[in-house]
Amino acid sequence: MLTGPDFINANVSLVKNIGWQALGSGGAVELRVEVFNVFNRTNFGLPNRVVFAGATEREPPLATAGQITTTASDARQIQLGVKVKF
Repeated sequence: MLTGPDFINANVSLVKNIGWQALGSGGAVELRVEVFNVFNRTNFGLPNRVVFAGATEREPPLATAGQITTTASDARQIQLGVKVKF
C-alpha cells in the first residue's frame, strides 16, 4: 500500500450585506469574496506505483518508480461576486 503526502486545503468566504430603502420595498446588495486554497499550499499526488515494465525477467527498476509527478489540487483562486436583491 502506498501512502502519499498529506492533503491540506483552506477556503475562506467573506460576505457583506448592504441594505437600502430607495425602492420603497427595501432591497439589498450582497458583496462576496471567496478565496480557495488561501495559503496556496501545493498538495502533491500519489507516487508512481509502477516499478517494473515487465519486458524481461531481470530488468532493473524503472527510473520513475516512486516519484511524485502530479499535484492533487489547484493553485489559489479568488472569486468576486455582487448580488442585487429587490
